[in-house]
This record gives sequence, structure tokens and C-alpha cells, in this order.
Amino acid sequence: MLIFAPSNNTKMIQLHKNNLPFYCLVLGLCCLFACSNEDARMEERLRKIQAMDKAYVVQETTDEIDSIVNYFEQYPAKELLPLSYYYAGRIYSDLEDAPQAVDFFQKALDCEPEDSLKALIHSQLGTLFLRQRMVDASMEHVKAAYSYDVQNADTTGMIFDLRDLGNAYRYGEEDVDSSLTYYLEALRLASKQNDSLMQEELEGSIAAYYIQKDSLQAAWRWLHPLLRGIDDRDAISASSLRSMAAEYYLKKGDADSAQVYFLQLAESGTLMARQEAYKQLAEMSLKRGDMSRSMVWMKAYETCTDSIAEVMQAEAVAQTDALYNYRLRERENEKLTKAMMKTKTIAAGAVGLLLVGGLFTLFLYYRNKHKRAVLQLRTEHLEQLQEQERKRSKAYMEENEQKIKELKEEMRKTNQENWQLQEKMEKLRYANELASIEISERRQAEQMVLNSNIYQRINKRLQDSKDYKMSEAEWYELENVIESAYKDFKKSIGNVCQLKKQELRVCLLLKAGFSPINIALLTAHSRQSISSTRRRLYERTFMEKGTPSQWDEFIKTI
Repeated sequence: MLIFAPSNNTKMIQLHKNNLPFYCLVLGLCCLFACSNEDARMEERLRKIQAMDKAYVVQETTDEIDSIVNYFEQYPAKELLPLSYYYAGRIYSDLEDAPQAVDFFQKALDCEPEDSLKALIHSQLGTLFLRQRMVDASMEHVKAAYSYDVQNADTTGMIFDLRDLGNAYRYGEEDVDSSLTYYLEALRLASKQNDSLMQEELEGSIAAYYIQKDSLQAAWRWLHPLLRGIDDRDAISASSLRSMAAEYYLKKGDADSAQVYFLQLAESGTLMARQEAYKQLAEMSLKRGDMSRSMVWMKAYETCTDSIAEVMQAEAVAQTDALYNYRLRERENEKLTKAMMKTKTIAAGAVGLLLVGGLFTLFLYYRNKHKRAVLQLRTEHLEQLQEQERKRSKAYMEENEQKIKELKEEMRKTNQENWQLQEKMEKLRYANELASIEISERRQAEQMVLNSNIYQRINKRLQDSKDYKMSEAEWYELENVIESAYKDFKKSIGNVCQLKKQELRVCLLLKAGFSPINIALLTAHSRQSISSTRRRLYERTFMEKGTPSQWDEFIKTI
């Protein structure tokens, strides 16, 4: 279940959006044209970063804040040094360098700042530890932040702290019900302040809690009002609400309603939400017996899983680099010997390699797992095609006729009406009638292709010239004739084997009844190349060695 929360946990009062560009411009000019007082210039640079943080503008590099921190470390200012540490922690946190962010937040606390800044620091530490699923550490810091906010009568801070405590308890293994208490108290304070955005966020968290507890009636009371304006929300909030709605309807047993939200998530949800949506849609299609649709969703799920694995690998590498840089800075500060620096570097590199290797192994495991699932779907589709072809064959009809004779003989011997035997006979007669109709339709389809203008034109040109090569328009016309005669021909092949353009054209010509020699002429390839293509298609589809003629026979059955 996704947390229904904003992307940033900063709790300072925001600047009005219309004044922000002008304010940042003034601060930037001050940084460039300030007087020679270096302290004042550095303070202006820090205030600019502070203003950007309040406006949720993410810094792309740490160069600016690093130079500010280095300056105030050399020339300590009672109020500005802890503030510079705090915003260094904020920037490193946004850049996913958790170790360095924690280090700066701890340095800020060591400077004994004012209680209001202490509350912010503990709140940030709580958020960082919750991201790492270190629930106990997160609770410790959030409770400390709440204590300072209560002392300062900071209601806004208290709302954020109560929300974070609710999230921590909901992800914890024990006392999950405490999360509801904190959510409700935060909601009461947000309502008192008329903070509609925070009220909606907390209502979503309460709905998520009740869904997690399988209290569906209570969950609906909170979730239903939020769904009314879902299209007017930002992408992350809308994705979170749709995920909750889909999970709610799944648990309720309303698969159709759940499917509606999964389809919306598949179209516009976050990467993780799309992955879960594709998986659920594939399973729903499979239960309904829609094998082709299930395969489409399974392929989308596999692609999404691969993308997530790539992101995980990139994050693992970034975290490894961050951990290495963090260790390196510590060694420089502590002036360790060269031997210790080498040992710790090797250790950090080994940890990083193990982490990346573990994630890569996990990625391979899931990719192979879903490839096996896709292969299973293809195998089942092949079996369906083969069974359909068997029921259209003369051998099937002869087998049914023999069974009818045997049943008649059995009825004659018993000299009595046996309604069960009669019912079997009627079913077999009906099956033969269907098979006869299928055979007749197949013959009509073959005749339709042979009588088509494109087929006649190709045959005539083959007789007139051995250098004849079909145009794109002729290929398009032939494909339309095949699709008209044999409904969903391309789709049926695509369900069991992904074809390239040249391979599809070979199959179209085979279905039209052209010989391999003429197919080679029409596609401007050698006869050996055409044979190789047919053999390769059979082996790719059936996962076993085969001959070109076996592929031809398979094409005839579709």
C-alpha cells in the first residue's frame, strides 16, 4: 500500500508562489553584488537555499551548500552554522545520499540549535529512517520532534509529526492500531487550521489503514469522498488513491470495479503502481479464459518489472558511491593511516559489489520467472490451436462415426432405449456437423484466396518473369486478403511467436499456397534462406528441433 503523502516533508511556512521568483532574483543579485563583507555574502547565499527549499525546489548538486558549510566551519556563526548543516542534510536527502544527510543532521544537533530547528531536524531524521524501514529509529526522532513542536506551540509541525507517527506505526510489526489514533488527532488539528490539503492526505491514510485491516465498510466511508475529485489531483496523489480503490474492491470481491481502477493505473500510475496493475489485469484475464489478453498484460508486467530492476540497480550503484564517499570523508577528517584507508575502501567496495550483485540476481530471478509464465501462456495457446485443428479433421469425424456405430450396436444388443447413449450420439453427430462446417469454411477460405485479384496477379507475373519482386502495396493487399479469409491469422501467429517483417511475409505466402521456390523469388531471398527461416520459426515456437515442412503444416492449421 502506498503512503498517501506529499513528496517533501519540510514543515516551514511557504512563500507565496507569486513572490518567489522576485525574492530569489533579489537574493541572487545580493550574492553577486554584495559588499565585501564575506559573512554577509555567505548568509545571503544560505538564505537563497532556504527560500528554494521552502518552495520545494530540489538542488541538483551539492557544490553550493558544500562551500557554505566549509566557510561556516572555518568561521563559526552561532545561528548560521547549524542552519547550514540542516540545509546540507536536506539537499543530500533529496539526492538520495542518506548516510551523508544523517551525518549533517547530527552535526546540526551537536551545535545545540534553537528548539524550532531541533524539531525540524528530528522530523527529517524520522523521515529518512522510515524510508529505510527502520521503524523504531524513525519513531524515536518523530516523537522528539513532536515534543519540541508542542513546547513551541507549533500546530503545523505537530500535524506533520502525528502523521509521521501514524505512518511509522502502520509499517511496524506491532501495535498497528496506534496509527489510527495519531491519524485522527492530526486530522482534528488540520481541520481546526482549515488545512484542506492535509485533511485530504490524512483521510487517505485513514482509508489505507482500514483497507490494511480488512475493515472495508469503514474504509469506504473515508475513501469514497476522495475518489469524487480524483481526476483533479496531481499524478502521485491520484495514483495512490486508485491503488487504494483497486485494493479495496479486490478485497470486497468486486473484480469488475477493481479492473476499472487497475486499467487507469496501467495508463497513468506510477511505475510501481503500473507493475501491480499489469499483474492483476493478467490474472483477471486468465481467470476469464482470455489467453491472448492475459499474454498482453503479462508482457507489459514483464517490461515494467525490468524497468524497476534497472532503477533498483541504478539506485544501488548510487547508494554504493554515496557510502564510499561518506567513508572517504570520514577517513580524511579523522586523518587515518594509508593502510586503514585502503582497507576500508576495499570493504566499502565489496559491500557495494555484493549489494549490486544481489539486486542483479534478484532482477534475473524475476525476469526468468515471468518469461516462464509467458512461455506457459504460449504453450496453452498452441494446445488450443492444435485441439481446434484436430476437431476440424476427417480423422476426428471418422473417429466419431466409429463411436456412433459402436453405440448403435450397444443399443441393438440391449434392445432398449437408453437416453444417455442417445444423448452421446446426438452430441457426436453435432460435433461432426460442426467439423464439416469448419472444413467447408476452410475450403471456401482457400478458394477465396485463390480467386483474389492479388493472387491471380502474382501468379501471372511469376509466369512472365523470374525477377519479379512484390511492391509494398501488393504486400498490403495480400495481407488484407489473408486476414479476410482466415480471421485473426496474424493475431494467432503473434500469440505463439513474435515475427519480424520478413518472417511474417513468408508466413503470408505460405498461407496463400505459394511454394518455397516462388516465396524465395517474391521476397528476393535464396531458397536456402527461406528454408532456414521456416525451420527457425518452428524451433522458436515449439522449443524443439524441426523441419521447414513442419512449420508449413502448422501454418495450414491456423
